[in-house]
Amino acid sequence: MMKRKAKTAIPVILSALALYDTRALFLLLMEFLSKGGMWIIAAFVFFTALLKGPRRAFFHILSYFALCMLLWFSLFFYKPYGVTYEYEDKDLIELCEHLIFSTNENYTFKRNAYEIAEQSTIVMQTEGAKTIVFSYPELLDRLNLSGIFIPFNGRAYINRNEQSILLPFVAAHELSHREGILDEGQANIHAFLKCISSEEKTFRYSAGMYALKYALEEIKIRNEMEHLRLVSLISAHVMEDLEKICFLPESTHSPFRNYADLIPGLIYYQSITSQGVI
Repeated sequence: MMKRKAKTAIPVILSALALYDTRALFLLLMEFLSKGGMWIIAAFVFFTALLKGPRRAFFHILSYFALCMLLWFSLFFYKPYGVTYEYEDKDLIELCEHLIFSTNENYTFKRNAYEIAEQSTIVMQTEGAKTIVFSYPELLDRLNLSGIFIPFNGRAYINRNEQSILLPFVAAHELSHREGILDEGQANIHAFLKCISSEEKTFRYSAGMYALKYALEEIKIRNEMEHLRLVSLISAHVMEDLEKICFLPESTHSPFRNYADLIPGLIYYQSITSQGVI
């Protein structure tokens, strides 16, 4: 009797959580995985295979994958950051100036992939999460990926073959997905805001470089004279790094995809705050 009540209560509780907050179940699952949940799931599947056969164990594995995919894709419409695509040149210029000042001030050449992976969870305030330097970067290269988040185990992976300038931002971006932000553009904004306000210089610099690339491209289209003026404000070291990421071959993996929300999103965020972008 008690076992039947427990089986009934669990779906009711989970359904109530899902109705209360679309992210609640996903975040609950991520916390469970962070606290060793994968070992519990693996043990459950193993003993199910021993006691009830591999077919039942395989069914449980498929059910778990289905649950993860259901929770993951249910977050598609969760967009926590406002984006207004119409903005004036002066707003874009102000953003460029802020980014140039930030990158000039935060320039650093200390970019170790393993240190970045370790620091990323602190920067993103997801201490229970884990970022891993992928052991087989050649596979990610073949898939044209600089990083990936896997909801089945709640882990973020980064490709150490990525441009080291951008690797901190890549790690932050993948951890944004762990926070329930499925949309790539929104994940970029979340990662930028977390990086730029952190105490880690490497992350501030990486986020600034990522955004500066697109902000300068946009101002070049709108006002070429102003673009030349802004470029003249960039320090030599920063310009050298900027050139590295601006002229990546088409075949090179990079995080430069689905970035359309980033610049208008930062301009919008800048307009509703009193201290620049943050």
